[in-house]
Amino acid sequence: MALFDSLIDDLSSRFGLGPTATPLVRETLKLIIGSNDGLSGFIGRLTASGLGSVAASWLGASDPAPLSTQQVETAVGSSSLSSIAEKLGLNNSIVTSAIGYALPRLIGLLTPGGGVPSVLPAAVTNFLLDPAGAGPTATGPAPAQRSSLLPLVIGAAALIGGVSYFLSQNEKTAGGAPPAVTAQAPGEARGSSTAGTIQTLPAQLAINDDGRHIAYKGAVHDDATRASVIDALKAVFGSKRLQGDIAVDPNRGPAPWAEYLRKALEGLKALGIRTAGSQLLFEGPAITVGGTSPDETQTKISGALRNALGGGLTVGGFADKVASAVSDANAKVASALGGLKSDFSAKELVDVLNKAIINFHTAESTVPKDAEALLKSAAELIRKLPADIRLEISGHTDNVGDERANQALSQRRADSVRNFLAAAGVKRTAIQTKGYGSARPVASNDTPEGRFQNRRIEYHVVQ
Repeated sequence: MALFDSLIDDLSSRFGLGPTATPLVRETLKLIIGSNDGLSGFIGRLTASGLGSVAASWLGASDPAPLSTQQVETAVGSSSLSSIAEKLGLNNSIVTSAIGYALPRLIGLLTPGGGVPSVLPAAVTNFLLDPAGAGPTATGPAPAQRSSLLPLVIGAAALIGGVSYFLSQNEKTAGGAPPAVTAQAPGEARGSSTAGTIQTLPAQLAINDDGRHIAYKGAVHDDATRASVIDALKAVFGSKRLQGDIAVDPNRGPAPWAEYLRKALEGLKALGIRTAGSQLLFEGPAITVGGTSPDETQTKISGALRNALGGGLTVGGFADKVASAVSDANAKVASALGGLKSDFSAKELVDVLNKAIINFHTAESTVPKDAEALLKSAAELIRKLPADIRLEISGHTDNVGDERANQALSQRRADSVRNFLAAAGVKRTAIQTKGYGSARPVASNDTPEGRFQNRRIEYHVVQ
C-alpha cells in the first residue's frame, strides 16, 4: 500500500470528500514541506506559535488527536485555508476540519520512530510529482504544471535536517536515544564548521517527573551545552532515575537556562516542592510548567524557577497559556461577529461562535464574567435568524472524574449558556441543549492542552 493511501481513504469516508481527498492530502503535505526550511522548520513554527507540545505528540504517531479549528488556523493560517478551499471547490469549514485531522497524521507518517528524517522517502516526492500514481481517487495538476513542483520538493528535501525531540506526557524512553542527525548545508562535510548555520529553532529541554522516573528529551546547539544539561540532571535527580537523551543540532539557538539549570532544580528540592506529576518545558527564553500535578504545586514551581533564573527568561504555567488563548480567541470571534454580512446564515453564525472559548471555573456551570460580552453579541445576532431556525448548545468535558458527574456538569453548562442567551432576549424555543460529558473528545485527554480543548461549548444548527 502506498504511503498515503490509508489516510486518503479515511478522509474520503470520514468527511465525505470522495476523490477530493487526494488533492487535499497533497495540499496539506505542501504546507508541511513546501517552505524553504521544510519539515523541521514547520515544526519549529508550530512550537513558536504555542503548539510545541501538541506537535510533539505527533512525531511517529499512528493515531494522533486531531486539531481544533482554532489550532488549525494557528498552524496553517486562515488565508492558506481559504486558498485551499477555493482551489478544491470546498467550503472553509470542511477544509479546516479535514486538515485538522490530516495534518497530525501526515507528520506522524513523515517521522517514523519519532525523529525528523534527514531525507524524505521517495514516496513523498512521487506523490507530489505524479498525482496519477497516487491511487484510483487521485486528481492533481496537469503534466505541464508538475515540473514547477520539482525544485520545491527537491529543495525542501535537501534542507530538512536535524532531530526534534519533544516530551509527551506519558512517554518513557528506555536507554539512549538514536544518534543525533544534524542539518548540513549543501556540500558541507561532516565535522566542518557550523559558523554559517542559520539557527531557526529554539533550544529545548522537556522534563517529566512521573513520581518514579525522570524522563527527559531535548535538542541543543552544541556538545558542551548537552553535557552541561545532562550533568545538571544527574546531580539533582541521580543517574538511576533518569531516562532519555539530548540531541545536538546546530540549527538550535542558545539555551539561556542551561547555565542555571542545576541551581534552579536544586532550589525546588530545597524549598520542599515536589515535582511528581509535573512537566517542565524549556524552549529558548521561555519555560512552561504543566503536567498533572495540582495547580498550587505548578504555581510554586513557576515562582521558584522565576526567582532562580532571574531576568531575561519568562516562566509561566498552563493557566497562563489558557488565559492568553481565551483572550485571543474571543477577541477574534468578537471581530468576526461584527464583520458578518447583514444576510448571514445560521451556519455562518455557528461557525464563528464555535471558535469562541467559554472557560468555566472548575466544577462550576456559571457563565464566567469574561464571556458575558461575547454572549450578549451572540444573542443579538441569534435574534436576527429566521423564526424557524433551531440551535443546539452542547456541553462537553474531559474524561477526568466520574462520567455521570461529567455528563451532568456538561448539561448544566449548556443550560447556563442558554439561560444567559434567553435573558439577553433569545427565545428559549429557539435553543435546545445537550450535555455529552466526555463522550465526544476533539483531542487527547492525556495532556493538559487536550483536556482543555475537550472542555468546551459547541453550537449546531438542528433545524
